[in-house]
This record gives sequence, structure tokens and C-alpha cells, in this order.
Amino acid sequence: MTGGLPFSKVDQIGIVVRNMDKAIEHYQSLGIGPFEPLKLDITAREMWGKPVTTDSMTNKVSLATMESVQYELIEPVFGNSLFSEFLETKGEGIHHLGFLSLTLIKKYPS
Repeated sequence: MTGGLPFSKVDQIGIVVRNMDKAIEHYQSLGIGPFEPLKLDITAREMWGKPVTTDSMTNKVSLATMESVQYELIEPVFGNSLFSEFLETKGEGIHHLGFLSLTLIKKYPS
């Protein structure tokens, strides 16, 4: 591939978990943490291209940053979400990776 990849490195690892407290305990025992809960104030959502009401699903989210990588733990609590579907079909594990874009870094240097 000419010019290399369009991204430079992993910036975020999103992990779906069944129990936030147990997951935090586990990851902190591995030296990842501390985790802080994230309060989401989302007014509009879509799932599979269709609008979803904000009171139809709830997810707990906690974040920790180690070096330059953010760890995002996501626990589906209520309703049908992408995360609850992932948990039901795949079990606990990595749901997504976020990458820094070389194009954006070059365009908007810090």
C-alpha cells in the first residue's frame, strides 16, 4: 500500500462487560485505572438507522487512560442497544477500537 495506513495508533479500546464493578476490579488488578464513570447526556440516538428514544436503553460507561490509550468499559443495563446485542451474541470482550487519524493530525496539529 502506497503512503501507509490512514491512522497512526490505537487511541481507545471499548470493552463490553456484564458487571462494571467486577470489570473495574479486574482491570485495576492488571494495572489499568483508575476508572471514572462517564455521565452521558444524549438527546438523540439511532440504532440500525432508526431513531431510538433516550429512555429506551441505559448503559454504564467508565473510562481510564493509560499512557495515551483510553479504556472504555461499557455495561448494558436496560433495553436493547448495540452493546446488549454484542454481549448476548459474543459475550464480554473488545467491542471497538478507536484510532488517531494521521490525516486529521496533519490537518489540525496540536
